[in-house]
Amino acid sequence: MKEDLALPVILNVDDDEAGRYVVSRQLKKAGYDIVEAATGADALRLAEEHKPDLILLDVRLPDMDGFEVCRRIRANPRISGIPVLQLSASYRDVTSQVKGLENGADGYLTEPAEPEFLAATINSLLRMKGAEQLVLRAARQWDATFHAIQDGIALLDLEGEVVQANQAYAQLAALDPAHISVSLQKLLKQLRSTGTRVAAEETVQHRAISITMDCVLGEKQEICGAVCLVADVTERNQFELNLRQTQKLESLGVLAGGIAHDFNNLLVGILGNASLAGQMVPPGGPVAKLLDDVVMAGQRAAHLTRQMLAYAGKGRFIIERVDLSSLVADMTRLVDTSIPKNVELHLELDRELPAVEADAGQLQQVVMNLVLNAAESIGAQAGAVTVRTGARHLDRRHIRKELEDAEIESGAYVFLEVLDTGCGMDEATKSRIFDPFFTTKFTGRGLGLAAVTGIVRGHKGAIRVKSTPGQGSTFIVFFPAANATRTDAPVLQAPSQTELSGAGTILVVDDEDIVLRAVKIGLERQGYQVLQASSGGAAIELFQRERNRIVGVLLDSSMPGMGGHEVLPELRKIKPDIHVIVSSGYSEAETIRLFSGQTISGFLQKPYTSTRLAEEIKRALQRG
Repeated sequence: MKEDLALPVILNVDDDEAGRYVVSRQLKKAGYDIVEAATGADALRLAEEHKPDLILLDVRLPDMDGFEVCRRIRANPRISGIPVLQLSASYRDVTSQVKGLENGADGYLTEPAEPEFLAATINSLLRMKGAEQLVLRAARQWDATFHAIQDGIALLDLEGEVVQANQAYAQLAALDPAHISVSLQKLLKQLRSTGTRVAAEETVQHRAISITMDCVLGEKQEICGAVCLVADVTERNQFELNLRQTQKLESLGVLAGGIAHDFNNLLVGILGNASLAGQMVPPGGPVAKLLDDVVMAGQRAAHLTRQMLAYAGKGRFIIERVDLSSLVADMTRLVDTSIPKNVELHLELDRELPAVEADAGQLQQVVMNLVLNAAESIGAQAGAVTVRTGARHLDRRHIRKELEDAEIESGAYVFLEVLDTGCGMDEATKSRIFDPFFTTKFTGRGLGLAAVTGIVRGHKGAIRVKSTPGQGSTFIVFFPAANATRTDAPVLQAPSQTELSGAGTILVVDDEDIVLRAVKIGLERQGYQVLQASSGGAAIELFQRERNRIVGVLLDSSMPGMGGHEVLPELRKIKPDIHVIVSSGYSEAETIRLFSGQTISGFLQKPYTSTRLAEEIKRALQRG
């Protein structure tokens, strides 16, 4: 049909001019536009030219009969869909009518035909043509949609044969046709048994393929087939795994950071009291040796808490510009003596690397842990560990594909790559290597690789692991390259060496009683008077009363209710020039961020000894 406002166009084909005129006149009255032809050749040409809505075709024509014309119309795809109504005064017999219909005519009338009956027949054929066009249009839209869907769709009969499938299904089935076919048969058997949706996930050619099957019901609600949705969910599964891993690491990081903070508070009491007791007994005696052992054990415990803070991404970072290649080169002797003799160490260092802004000590820990892990994977046989450095630009595509969508910005990066010829890892092992205390051996290296992830996260970097069982492993760590110029963050001035004794009153604010007791004894031994508060509110109230004699405040950063960063401004309102030393079980960088915009006189990292406490108090007070 033409546009809605246009009249239907009829091509009237008849070699009898008078008869053609009569029929055309009748059709015009009935509301049609008319195009006329006197021969079969003209009819075929005008049909292509005008694309009429219907062809009214006489059987007897001078160049070819109407049967031949009809055959040629149906053979021409450009006009084959036009309805043809044959009309004849000469061929009125049933045989001719059957022949006309068999050659493609949609209807056959004999003349003379009543005008009303002719018009009604034409309208009926046009309605059928319109309905057919709607069906064809819907079929084309369905077909286009069917094949545009990214997931595979297949329609199955009750025997499991594929009746229809889109292109995505064909591509997925081509991975392993036999495997897919068997899976479909199994699901179809379950579907016919239960009558409810069934699903499965198969591993096909190292790809995770999800298959979901549902019933296709007939008019009587009987199962007459199945529709099957097939999707490659490999990337989705990897994303979900990465998300779970990230959430797990974040949860463990929060837990590790909290434990380390609380443990550091306890270690203040242990190290502080042990060091004080050591000063009160004769040096070299059995009691002094026992106390030295306590201090050494406390220091080892403090090292463990630093590892836990590193894993949590909250370790103590002293940021400076570091040349990664030089750092690795300087560690060569230490690393070489730390790995077995059967393992050769090879260095491939880029001497033109841009600097990274990082904590050199933390980077050394990353290098050492990765190299030791690589050496351990080699075992007793001869092997090699290669340490390589370089620079690379990472865009979003690389980050998404190679680093599994790590939360880092695109840009210039410096990388550290550690390769080994060891035993390699399967996927199950690889997914757990950064878990705290996970090991494939009877005894492990504790927080080694877990701490690496924390350090890397703390430096806004990313880590990638590639490994195949029997073919070794590769760890690649990316750190952001430093800009050519930078504005240094404010750094607390390093205190000079001073005498440890002092005078005046120090307000100590901490929610841990063991810390308050140890600090009080340590400061009183150095000549200070000590006031104590176990909460932020109590500290402000006490400071208001005693502000004239308080010369300094030792303020814990993390307390229930009112934290140190909330207490400090209130103290400044009462006495703007008061010296405040902040103490925390978290890192200095983390604490400075918490106190951003506020002035502090010093920082004391928990745990600390009584000597370290006295040094920091004295130096802070001497800043004037």
